[in-house]
Amino acid sequence: MPLETRLMIGCFVALAAALVLAVTKVLGAWADHHISRHDLIVESRRRRLAYFNAVAERMSDITDEEAADNDSVIIEDEDNDQEDYAKAA
Repeated sequence: MPLETRLMIGCFVALAAALVLAVTKVLGAWADHHISRHDLIVESRRRRLAYFNAVAERMSDITDEEAADNDSVIIEDEDNDQEDYAKAA
């Protein structure tokens, strides 16, 4: 085999290797970008869910306290107040 043919085959092999390396780098960067984007979306959804659960828990605590405050309210008749004022006078 002549020297020129060997050099041509060597160049083609080098070009093929460079092409494969470039394609794998591009695909790797693309995959890394989408994987990190997916991780950020999942983390964002997890934080949003935790925030909404905290707000719901806080609101349920507030409504429970309001219900407890409303249960302890004593309503007196107005007639009894007037009788007390009459006795005091």
